[in-house]
Amino acid sequence: MLTVLSNGKFKSIGHRAVTKKLLPRLSLGMLYTPSEDAVIGPIEDLINEEHFPKYRNYIFKEYMEEFYWQEGKRRRVPIYGYY
Repeated sequence: MLTVLSNGKFKSIGHRAVTKKLLPRLSLGMLYTPSEDAVIGPIEDLINEEHFPKYRNYIFKEYMEEFYWQEGKRRRVPIYGYY
């Protein structure tokens, strides 16, 4: 979403965890997502005559469906507390 919101100016980075074998590790996973019906698209202030929109607006639920379809598996993932 960061890439779309910034109209390609910023890229999301991959996650990499490095552990130290001498100390125990504690991990906390936290995910924040918009509501299913939220419209996601380039921020309007980043669009002008020199910077045309590189991405279309989309509904977040449609994005998630496409994301999991592209992985080649139809998985049922818990989103917003239900399956």
